[in-house]
Amino acid sequence: MAEAQTIEERIKQRYAELSPSLRRAADLVMQQPFDVATRSLRQMASDSSVAPPTFSRLARALGYKNYAVLREQCRREASSRETSFAKKADALFAVDEEKSAGRGAFMVAQARSSITNITALVESMDLDRLADAADSLASARSVYLLGAMSGAAFMTYAAYVASITADNWRMLDLSRSTNSSALLSLEPGDAVLALSHHPYSRQTVNAVRIAHDAGARVTAITDSPASPLLANATHSFIVRVESPQFFPSHAATLVLLESLLGMVVRRQGKHVQARMAAVESLNRALGEYYEA
Repeated sequence: MAEAQTIEERIKQRYAELSPSLRRAADLVMQQPFDVATRSLRQMASDSSVAPPTFSRLARALGYKNYAVLREQCRREASSRETSFAKKADALFAVDEEKSAGRGAFMVAQARSSITNITALVESMDLDRLADAADSLASARSVYLLGAMSGAAFMTYAAYVASITADNWRMLDLSRSTNSSALLSLEPGDAVLALSHHPYSRQTVNAVRIAHDAGARVTAITDSPASPLLANATHSFIVRVESPQFFPSHAATLVLLESLLGMVVRRQGKHVQARMAAVESLNRALGEYYEA
């Protein structure tokens, strides 16, 4: 395993192979990298109720000689990682473009980061798993879209696109009781498409759990193997959101979402063309389009 890999990359690569106890330890390393970097193994074990030997076994499972080596890499990564939006904003505004790489240089850095994230998505994608998720959404009685905070915009977009070809996709605004009560009608023939990135939405995580318990098939899009969405997902996809600015980059997330939507439309068959034409005609009748 390449030494240049980050701890996050190693965990993502091996996560499916880890035992439940090692996954718990891996989740803690992902969720609390600063604690791993600054606290002793004994303190970590005491606070987390994970035995010290479990952390040691995790280190070896990830390709490290021992836990001390894992901890040292965590220290190096923690020292170069800005952990809050505010701190990343400080670094962002401290850069003088005109005195460094020239005006507009940040746009190049942002674009390169997005391209890297998209490339990682394509290279790591299990196409059979993606096809299974599309099958699940296309065959569902009803599809419920769950997303809050930054995820809300993506789910609103997905609901709009889906409405052009189908009438059984519904965006749920969990902040409104009239919408969240729809979770009560979930049953095994339904599907849920949920999206949440760190910091994770409590509403989305809880709704996914409720959907899973009701027997609905859940497709989850998130950003880490430590994401709480994964515990109740039928199909899950982890997307890189690295960015040089203070906020995560969602370019790769959009590529995945657009791909899923396109695959679902293909599975709906050519009859959706008639609905698309009817929707377009109705929008024109309602004056939705600007036409000179």
